[in-house]
Amino acid sequence: RKLIKEGAQEINTILDIEDLFDALARAIFERLKYDRVTILEVDPTRSVLTLKAVYGEAPPSLRPGIYQQEINVGLIGNVARTGRTLLVNDASQEGGFLLGEDLNVRSELIVPIFVGNHVEAVINVERSYPNGFGDHDLWTLSSLANQAGTVIENAQLYRKVQTYSDKLERTVVARTQRLQAIKKISQV
Repeated sequence: RKLIKEGAQEINTILDIEDLFDALARAIFERLKYDRVTILEVDPTRSVLTLKAVYGEAPPSLRPGIYQQEINVGLIGNVARTGRTLLVNDASQEGGFLLGEDLNVRSELIVPIFVGNHVEAVINVERSYPNGFGDHDLWTLSSLANQAGTVIENAQLYRKVQTYSDKLERTVVARTQRLQAIKKISQV
């Protein structure tokens, strides 16, 4: 519970979604000591996942903002599509695609981050030994994912309000300039 509280405090004030993903992945990696933590975001077309944060040992191909995979591929794609958490206790027995398959991943836990009723991103944690996750891990990551979903929704709302505010300000400036021009013409 302490981790949930600390993690929530760390991410609650973040208004930039990119910063949120990095802060969340870092907090999970540092506090829970998983071998690797990745967060992938679902793109607006709902067809591609983009890596947004990675902590722990990772191959050079796993670069945030660059690495992408189709949503219909692998275990992570399955969670992003279905919205159902997936716990794999022995990845050597699993036929699905794993991130960085060249690494010694034996346990994987993938949790969706929901905004409203759709998956916005997924948290993927890995361990190099079988049965690396239990109910506590599942509960903790699910709680953090719920908190992250709320923060993402708030950040999206903030962005909309900021955009509207900027548009309103430009409109006021344009109208003020017009009125000033009309006033100058009427004085002449």
